[in-house]
Amino acid sequence: MAAPVAPVLAQQKAENSTLNSADAGWRDAARRWSLRVASRAQQIYQLEVVRLGFEGRVEAMFRIGVDGTVRDCAVHRSSGAAELDALVCRAIAQSPPAPVNLDAGGQAQEVAVVLPVEFVMVDDLPPAEEGSETD
Repeated sequence: MAAPVAPVLAQQKAENSTLNSADAGWRDAARRWSLRVASRAQQIYQLEVVRLGFEGRVEAMFRIGVDGTVRDCAVHRSSGAAELDALVCRAIAQSPPAPVNLDAGGQAQEVAVVLPVEFVMVDDLPPAEEGSETD
């Protein structure tokens, strides 16, 4: 018998040209923040969307302001399911402020970000490793 269907976020990270040139501290903070957003998206997916059987990759584009507020979230690339598309911007809106990006002079600057999130349904759990015990 197959295990219950379980949602898995296969990929989540913030990417844009600024991440490639920004200081390592901000990149790391932005990646940690994006993982929190993806975790929130997974919670919403489990509670509201997984029962519909939707899967797909959503790319949301938004701006991180000089104070860390996120605005102008929009679907950059659709998953094909409006429910999944809307879910990612909801998760972003429900997350704490994003890390502020500082330029070389220490001034906060606005940055545009694309956040890809992939939702995959898993029908079967992987087999247990040999020697492991289950109750």
